Amino acid sequence: MAQTNNPNPLVIVATLGLSAGLGPASMTLVTPSLPAIETALGVSSFMIALAQSVFLFGLAVPQLVFGAFSDRFGHRPPLIVGMVLFVLGSLICMVTPNFAWLVVGRILQAIGASSGMVTSRALVRELYPTERAAAMLGYMTVGIMVIPMLAPVAGGYIQSSIGWRGNFALLTAISLLLVVTVTSMVPNVVSRRPPRPRSTVEIYGRLLQSKAFRYFTWQVILPSFLAQTFFASAPFVLEQHYRLSPNSYGALFAIPAIGFMMGNLTSGRLAERLGVNRMMGLGTAFTFILSVPLAAIYLSGSLSVFWLFLLIGTLTFGHGLVVPSATASATSALDTSFGSAAGMLGFLQFVLSGLGVLVLVPAASFGPASIVGSYVLVSVATFGMYLIRAVTRDT
Repeated sequence: MAQTNNPNPLVIVATLGLSAGLGPASMTLVTPSLPAIETALGVSSFMIALAQSVFLFGLAVPQLVFGAFSDRFGHRPPLIVGMVLFVLGSLICMVTPNFAWLVVGRILQAIGASSGMVTSRALVRELYPTERAAAMLGYMTVGIMVIPMLAPVAGGYIQSSIGWRGNFALLTAISLLLVVTVTSMVPNVVSRRPPRPRSTVEIYGRLLQSKAFRYFTWQVILPSFLAQTFFASAPFVLEQHYRLSPNSYGALFAIPAIGFMMGNLTSGRLAERLGVNRMMGLGTAFTFILSVPLAAIYLSGSLSVFWLFLLIGTLTFGHGLVVPSATASATSALDTSFGSAAGMLGFLQFVLSGLGVLVLVPAASFGPASIVGSYVLVSVATFGMYLIRAVTRDT
């Protein structure tokens, strides 16, 4: 039985949501500063894309370690260690004299932030059954993904008023605060069946062999891929294609954030009543249908900034319906070792996102085509996977 002191659900949602959202937020907060960093440090746009990809890979790989560690020793210790590493990385980025040290700081930030993503998912799944966990994750994902979506709004204003180092100063302050709050508020819940150290590789192998885990994982990582690549490439599209400044376009990023937040809040209210499969069917169908006008308006040559962000916002509402249920189901694939399942899920999620950023940021020179194409393709893929699974009744 998991060891817990029955923490207040609001404490779990708020604290873990912020901790888990720190990594993605530290990615998107600095996106309005990317062109300025490129100029200040004298590097190419490919090198900036590479740094963003390295950050995502840094979020991915340590989750495998933190997941197994948290299953065996509890979820709080790796989270505290991670927050301390994030503070150190943020300080390095804030005072970096060159691009190499910026990459070092970003790697430390990513390693530290990865612990929060594993802990949040595993702890919620440890405390609650699948349907209830999906509802809780719906609320918690507001912090995990909506805060990162809102972060560019603040990042744009900080870039315009202080400069790119100001964004890293803000991340330093936030992570210091989280070190204190995590230490005092997060319970150290231990897995009901702590795995033997030798069994870690076997557990990851069983997860990859599970059809259910693979299906639910794809339903999580594809929306995450879209979010990360959009926020990394959109500043270049907006500046180069639409001729906008960071201060003028920063607030636009609130539109997809609000859409995703509303989707997650809706999921939180309906997941227990409808069940995870119906929620995922509803969300994937919604995004598939809305991808049609996005493609049509782009092909007509009348895709303004307003329509681009409005339609992306409606699509992210559909993603908000899908991701909490898919996350709860993926971490329940083996009905044990929730930390390991969350670690593998996070690893795959950010590896794909990192590859996507590496490809799509340089492709921003083609304008909105890369953004529209990726959203349409993913919408078709996620709805198609849902239909195939529903028809074949594949579990």
